[in-house]
Amino acid sequence: MRSILVFLGLVAHISLFAQFTPAPALVPGVNMEVKFDMDKGIFYSHTIKANQTLYSISKFFGIDVNEIKLMNNLTSNSVVSIGQKLMIPLDVHHINVHDDGDGNNPVYYQVQKGENLYRIAKVYFNQEVETLVARNALSEVSLSVGDLLIVGYYQNETPFTELPQIPKTGTPSTTIKEDVARSKTKANSAVDESTGEPKPEVKRVSRKGIAIWNKEGKDQKNAFALHKTAKPNTIIELYNPVVRRRAYAKVIGALPEDVYEEDVTLIISPKVAKSLGALDSRFTVEMKYQEK
Repeated sequence: MRSILVFLGLVAHISLFAQFTPAPALVPGVNMEVKFDMDKGIFYSHTIKANQTLYSISKFFGIDVNEIKLMNNLTSNSVVSIGQKLMIPLDVHHINVHDDGDGNNPVYYQVQKGENLYRIAKVYFNQEVETLVARNALSEVSLSVGDLLIVGYYQNETPFTELPQIPKTGTPSTTIKEDVARSKTKANSAVDESTGEPKPEVKRVSRKGIAIWNKEGKDQKNAFALHKTAKPNTIIELYNPVVRRRAYAKVIGALPEDVYEEDVTLIISPKVAKSLGALDSRFTVEMKYQEK
């Protein structure tokens, strides 16, 4: 009789243990949409499921459980329940931006008012603009509020610790006039620190090429461009010989390879296209710019 009672006790213990085996926070391959806040950083809204605890969730996402408590104003005595929503602060090192993320969870971000490609790629998710453009097969450099972008793939098992942290604050860009003035100042005052002699003047190349833009684009605020060989964060001068109009744009990244027709040299935002008097979504432009 005693052996039977011991056996039944072991069965009950094993059953109880199995009942509280932590459930994974995410199923591999399932999409996850994240948000960004200048104070909170990147975070994910997670709904607690059966057999999940704060500790198991923190282990899954590779963060300290106290970070979850702090973001959600929880104390050491707080009790969480099934169906409760928690903001989970995410480590950007766990978002893989370098491959197709096969087997990992696609991370989506919804474009908010006043945001652009440069801001989302460089400030929020620490990647090159052209990488974001290629991953989403974008046909223009302007975005619309509500657009969903794949910013990477969540990989909790192998943190990408070699990547630098993204900045928590700051704005990504200045006006075109300020950039032009700054470029001229640097060109006139640049000095080689080792010799004290003026550095050679920056050489700008002149080329002709095909520009494309989206006529339905709503971004009338930013003068941006993606170019095959122009140096990022420099100003490109554009000229439309048909209507004899000139415009300037900030190069925010390289034109991704194998995404657009081979003869396309650059993509410009609607603001730039309209400044050039462009009527067609594809037209020839003359360019002056600094190469990489």
